[in-house]
Amino acid sequence: MVNNASKSSFVRKIVIFLLTIFGVFAIGFYFFAKTLPRLPKKLDEIMLSPPTEIYDSKNKLITTLGGRKSVKIGSISPHFQNAIVAIEDARFFSHHGIDKLGILRAILKNITKNKSEGASTITQQLARNLFFTFEKRYDRKIAEAFVSFQIEQQFSKMEILENYCNLIYLGSGAYGIEYASEIYFAKSAKDLNLAEAALIAGIPKWPAKYSPYVNFEEAKKRQTVVLTRMLEEKMITQAEFDEAKNFPLKLGRLNKTAEIASYYVDFVKQETIEILSKDYEIPVSSAEQVLYYGGLKIYTTLETEMQVKAQLSIQKQITLLDEKLKFPGYTEATQQEKKQYLQAALVAIEPQTGKILAMVGGRDYYTSPFNRTVTA
Repeated sequence: MVNNASKSSFVRKIVIFLLTIFGVFAIGFYFFAKTLPRLPKKLDEIMLSPPTEIYDSKNKLITTLGGRKSVKIGSISPHFQNAIVAIEDARFFSHHGIDKLGILRAILKNITKNKSEGASTITQQLARNLFFTFEKRYDRKIAEAFVSFQIEQQFSKMEILENYCNLIYLGSGAYGIEYASEIYFAKSAKDLNLAEAALIAGIPKWPAKYSPYVNFEEAKKRQTVVLTRMLEEKMITQAEFDEAKNFPLKLGRLNKTAEIASYYVDFVKQETIEILSKDYEIPVSSAEQVLYYGGLKIYTTLETEMQVKAQLSIQKQITLLDEKLKFPGYTEATQQEKKQYLQAALVAIEPQTGKILAMVGGRDYYTSPFNRTVTA
C-alpha cells in the first residue's frame, strides 16, 4: 500500500514537473511570438521603401540607389526561375520553409570537413531580407524559421519565388532580377536566355566576386556550377547545358548616365556613409541601409555636361595611346584582356570653392572599379 502511494506520489511529481516545463515553455513562446513581425496581406508591400536619389549641380537625376522594379513571376524568364531554385534551394517546392535534409547535410559537413556551410531555404532568405539583420545569432535564426513557416502558410510557392527574385541582391548595385537584367545584359528579365539567367543566378552567393563586371572569369566558372546543378536536377538537357556554357555573353547596360558617372557615384556613396556614421553616429552597417533605402536626396556639385566631356576626352587620348603601343581595339578585347590595358584618371575642381565638377577614376568602371582619383 505504501509502495503504491509512493509510486503515485512520484508520478504526480513527474506530471507536475512536466506541466510546469510545458507552461514555462508556452508562456515563453507566447511572448517570443509577440516579438515576431506580422506579415502583410501582400509581401511586395514591404519592398516599397523609397530609394535614394543622387542629383547633379543642376538638380538632374544621376542615378538611384536601392530602387527596385518589381515584376510579376510571368515576366521573369523561366530559365532564371529554374536556375535560382537549382542553385539556392533545390527542394524549394517540396519543403514547408525549412529544409530538414539540407540542415542535416550542412551539420555533417560542418563537423566532418570543419567548414561552415549554411542551409537557408529561399523562404528563409526572403524572411531574413524582409524582417531581420544578417547578424549571426541563434534567436534570430529561430525567429527566422518561425516567420518562414508563416510565409509558407500564407503565400503560395510562386508568390514567394516572385518576391525573392524581386528582392535579392545581384551585384553591381542591382536589387531584383529586372534591374540586374538591365545592368548586365540591357534587356528585361523576361528576355533572359539560359546562359544569361544562369550567370545572374550564380551571383547572390558572393556578389563582389561573381559580378561579371568585377571578374568575368569567376562569373563564368560560377555560371558552370549553376548549369551543372540544373542538369543534375533535370531542368535542362545535356545539349542545353553545352550550348549555354559556350554561349558568347555580351555585357551591356541601359542606364548610360549612371555609367558615365560611376566612379563619382561610388565616391558620393562612400562620403555619405562616412557622414552618416560620424556626424549622426549611425553604425556603418545601418548607414549602408539608410543610404540605399532611406529615401535620401543627395545633391552634388557634379556638372553632367563637363563629366561627359571629361569621359570622352579620357577615351580619346587613351585610345590614341593604345594605337601607338599597338594594343588591339579595346571594345573587341575580352573582359580579362581589358585588365592589361592602359588606365587614366581625371578630376576637375573649381579652385575658388573646391567643388568637384567632374571625376573619371579609370577608363572602364566595370572592368576596374578602382577609383584612381581618390585612392591611387
